[in-house]
Amino acid sequence: MARFFAGCVGFSLCLLASSAFAEYAPVPPAPQVREPSALTERHWYGWQTLASDGASLGLMLAGIVTAAEHAGLYDDETPVMANVAATLGLAGYAAGAPVMHLVHERPGAAAASLGLRLALPLLGGALGAQSQTCPPPSTSGDDYGNCGLGGLVLGLSAGVLAAVIIDATALSFERVEAEPPAGPRLSFAPVISNDGKRGELRVFGTF
Repeated sequence: MARFFAGCVGFSLCLLASSAFAEYAPVPPAPQVREPSALTERHWYGWQTLASDGASLGLMLAGIVTAAEHAGLYDDETPVMANVAATLGLAGYAAGAPVMHLVHERPGAAAASLGLRLALPLLGGALGAQSQTCPPPSTSGDDYGNCGLGGLVLGLSAGVLAAVIIDATALSFERVEAEPPAGPRLSFAPVISNDGKRGELRVFGTF
């Protein structure tokens, strides 16, 4: 009987010890839920390059037209402002849009933009000049030196226009973080009447 009683006591003590161990055993921390990465969306800023190109090409065209009414660009008889306008317009066309890309921290797009603006007009001018058939040189040769000038100008203009369009439609996109949707909010505002005899608590919420 004594042995049976001792066995029961020992079994009870084992149960108590196991329950106490289970109660005070360290609980493993719950795995942390990672926040989803910030969503990004494409943002178009091509209107900035188009505005820069519009101002630059307008200035360059005004200078060229004014110089054509006199002795031509960079001639002593041409007004200085015509030469200055044409030069500033050409510089704005070549560097304006690349600078816009650099402002948006996109040096790769800036390099591509500069390459397009230099390569496409040269390529277009070469193709335009070669596509025009010139007559055989005459004995006097008065007008033969201008042969191909019309095709050259047309090709240059087409190359400039193509560079402007490609830059604004294909290169002028950037990735920006999208604003997360606003979660539900709850706010309280105590309101007291003018006579000070009544008061209320107003609740405002957005869901």
